[in-house]
Amino acid sequence: MAQDKEPLLALKGPDFSKSMFINFDVEREDWNSFRLSDGTFLRAKIVFSGFMVEQDIDQLARGAQPGKPAKLGFGFRSSNVFGVEAPKELRGTPDTRKYSADELQASVVEKVSFESIRVTWNSYLLANGMQVKARVYPTSVGRTDKFDEAGMPIYWVESGVEVMVDLPARIQAALAKKAQAKKKLSNRNQKATRTTS
Repeated sequence: MAQDKEPLLALKGPDFSKSMFINFDVEREDWNSFRLSDGTFLRAKIVFSGFMVEQDIDQLARGAQPGKPAKLGFGFRSSNVFGVEAPKELRGTPDTRKYSADELQASVVEKVSFESIRVTWNSYLLANGMQVKARVYPTSVGRTDKFDEAGMPIYWVESGVEVMVDLPARIQAALAKKAQAKKKLSNRNQKATRTTS
């Protein structure tokens, strides 16, 4: 049975006093779609406004310890955006008031279930060659008794975010080479131990 490959990279929260912002391009930024049990169509998107790393990734590869995943301080700034398209019978009087999170959470009148219609990864290419993929998804949804400026019901949405980071091929190759060197050294030590025991 094949063994799982050991990870080459371990992400950790960044030290903000040492971190630097990295420019990035949006490769793909799309909406995820969900159908709620009350007939409403929910759209969700994560939007990034910044990415930060603690160190240059070439330095990361050079300083990586053989046999251990390289540790990268990585962070980002983001916002989750939600939109709804509700059936006519759920719409109400348009209201321009802005409600606090506490007000909305306290005004939930019905918890609703949901099913995924379309879930996709958004993709970003950082100037240092890293690729970041992310998606947002609801974990709990409740309809409140409040309405927005278009008369759509306002929903209280709790959500989660998945983020994946891919290093440039040259960095992956450098880290894999170090990991392989550690395995070869370990194998030689095991053979020497067997010979002298």
